[in-house]
Amino acid sequence: MKNTIPPLPDRTNLCAKPVEAVVDYLVEHDASLRRQIDTANQRINSVLEDNERLRRLLLQATGRMFGPRRDAVAGASEDVSTQPMLGLDLGSCDSDSAFVAGLQDRVADAVNDAQGAPASEPQNAYSAKRAWVRKNLPLHLKREIQRYWPEGLAFEGADAICRTCNATARPIGEDRCEQLEYIPAQFKVIVHARPKFVCACCNKVLQAKAPLRPVAQGSIGPALAAHMLTSKFERHMPLNRQSKQYSSLGVDISTSLLSNWTLKLGLSLAPLLKHIRAHVFAGPKLHADDTRLRVLRNRTGEDTRRMHISNGACTDYLWVYARHDGNAGHPHTRAVWFEYSQGRGSQYPTEHLKDYRGFVQCDAYGGFNETFRSGQRRPVYCWAHFRRKLTDLVKADTAASVRGLAGSSIAGEALERIRKLYAIEKRIRGLLPDERERVRRAESIPLLRQFGHWVKQKLDILARRSALAEIFMYLLKRWRGFIRYARNGWLEMDNNHVENAIRPVAVGRHGWLFAGSERGARAAAAIYSLIATAKAHGHNVEPYLRVVFERLPGMAEQDVPSLLPWNLSPEVVAGTAVEPTAKAA
Repeated sequence: MKNTIPPLPDRTNLCAKPVEAVVDYLVEHDASLRRQIDTANQRINSVLEDNERLRRLLLQATGRMFGPRRDAVAGASEDVSTQPMLGLDLGSCDSDSAFVAGLQDRVADAVNDAQGAPASEPQNAYSAKRAWVRKNLPLHLKREIQRYWPEGLAFEGADAICRTCNATARPIGEDRCEQLEYIPAQFKVIVHARPKFVCACCNKVLQAKAPLRPVAQGSIGPALAAHMLTSKFERHMPLNRQSKQYSSLGVDISTSLLSNWTLKLGLSLAPLLKHIRAHVFAGPKLHADDTRLRVLRNRTGEDTRRMHISNGACTDYLWVYARHDGNAGHPHTRAVWFEYSQGRGSQYPTEHLKDYRGFVQCDAYGGFNETFRSGQRRPVYCWAHFRRKLTDLVKADTAASVRGLAGSSIAGEALERIRKLYAIEKRIRGLLPDERERVRRAESIPLLRQFGHWVKQKLDILARRSALAEIFMYLLKRWRGFIRYARNGWLEMDNNHVENAIRPVAVGRHGWLFAGSERGARAAAAIYSLIATAKAHGHNVEPYLRVVFERLPGMAEQDVPSLLPWNLSPEVVAGTAVEPTAKAA
């Protein structure tokens, strides 16, 4: 810091000057010192705030690695600031090196304690309350009875004779226990034979038409197609592992062939996807979100200028739009539509939503802002995202830090207020929209008004650069979008429905890593759309896909809606009920 304090004059000069000049000089000297002290204090406070923010980020990362992956905070009714993550007492650390050493020691102690705990000791209150009960095996499974006769019996016709005294023994009952067994999967080859006949009079050749296949000129059957897609997109098993699994059963199918089948099967679902998309965008509101998807590309032209390229794979995105009115008393409307795009810019959701009019439930990602400028679509922001920010802050703060203690206390109170709002939502779940709106106007809106005033009051006492102040500003800048749900019974308080639909993609990409091409990414989006919609209507995915691939090839356009998930009951798909007439979406 540059020294700008004027030097003191020597005594001879002081004595030669009038007293008033000396006083003025000392006053100026004192003011200069005070200004420099204030500047130094500001820099110190800035460094302390940055240090606190970095420590909080480190604790959040530690919590994600070692803590439970949930938004709930232990002891929500208590002061959450008294429960530091992994017992890390950051206030006792005098330097960065001491902080890192203390972190390593605490983590090591936690691991040692966990390893040294006895196996029979309950880990938490929930596990202590659970009682182990053996479940009965499903009744629909085939039973194969194996009886074990006593060695002391001999049978003469229908009579049982005791070998000891040769008297007749009569049955008095039997003891039974059940054992679950597994029958390994097996392949079979279906030979489609089409005999040919020739008319002896007109020499006309007569032969039946060849049956249509899920993949034109392909050897994959409907059941295998359903099993392969279910294994990859629901059970998250990559195609190379499936290839090894099939080889162990005596059938060698290369990974490239499986990939080619997956591509063609996904693109063949286009007639169904058209109806699913129309159904999703026909509702009064929809849920929207996005997730990344790595796609292999040729690194030429425009692709070489893209920033997110790693080992030949570009980071592209799947946009997800979901319709879910089950909480408003309309469970038959559930549907999910995935759309692939090369980026995350605002032009993509703008294009997807250009013909939609209504409410869009989403997070506060700026890419959606362009779609709301016309006023034909209005945002409804997600309270779960805001709550998650508070939860991370509470978990990261410590009892030893004065700022952390204050922040945790205020954040904990905010979480308690949000919990009361969610309690109202839980109580009205499943009611019709008019009833939901009436309850929200009577109970939720007053709580929201109180919450808004409370947040503004707390902002006046918080440092503007603090993490909690930034979280509260995030809320107030979008306040109208956050409270919009309370004035419409169709709307939801959060965006969890679409996040649940995205979760299989996030889990699966850890296994299959990337899509092999843009066409493969579009095929994956189609398959995810159909699977997510089928699951939303209670279908077992594999039997449902088998029915689709059996009937869809060659089906007339007007008959395609009969295969939509909401037009087929799970009992019909399983073959245990008579198929009803398809109803309109």
